[in-house]
Amino acid sequence: FLQTLMLGGVGMVVGAGSAEARSDIAFSTRLVWNAASRQLVTRRRLTWTRYVPELSRVHAATPYDCVTIHHQGSRINKNYLYTDVARDLRNVLVAHLEEGYGDIAYHFIVDQAGAVWEGRSLAYQGAHVSGKNPGNVGIMLLGNYEKQKPAPAQLRTLSVLSRTLCQCL
Repeated sequence: FLQTLMLGGVGMVVGAGSAEARSDIAFSTRLVWNAASRQLVTRRRLTWTRYVPELSRVHAATPYDCVTIHHQGSRINKNYLYTDVARDLRNVLVAHLEEGYGDIAYHFIVDQAGAVWEGRSLAYQGAHVSGKNPGNVGIMLLGNYEKQKPAPAQLRTLSVLSRTLCQCL
């Protein structure tokens, strides 16, 4: 259940930590969240974790030109409740930290109810496709789609989120 989509426009340009690059990143992130929030239920990162990424183990983002969609894969997930999903995301974060990542690997996570949860900041490249992370936005759907089907709400949200990313980045 791995999909990669090419973004339609020019990607966001990110320099080596300059004020201009940080401003571009902040603008692009706000653009994505504002556009998504008008159409979708969104949950900001601070609602599920206070963890600050380990900067020595993450890389600055480069222009985004594709989106990769994964499933959680580890287990069947039918959690709809906010508290259960927040716990699931903290567990994914811990697993990713144990694997040596500096943060959760994905930029966006979509739960069974179709809510979009903020993962890794778009300021940093994801850690979701070995050898192909630069310029690649990572979306993870909670669940194991070798053993279950994506919820209809997840698929609807995925469609809107993908379209929003293509328009904003």
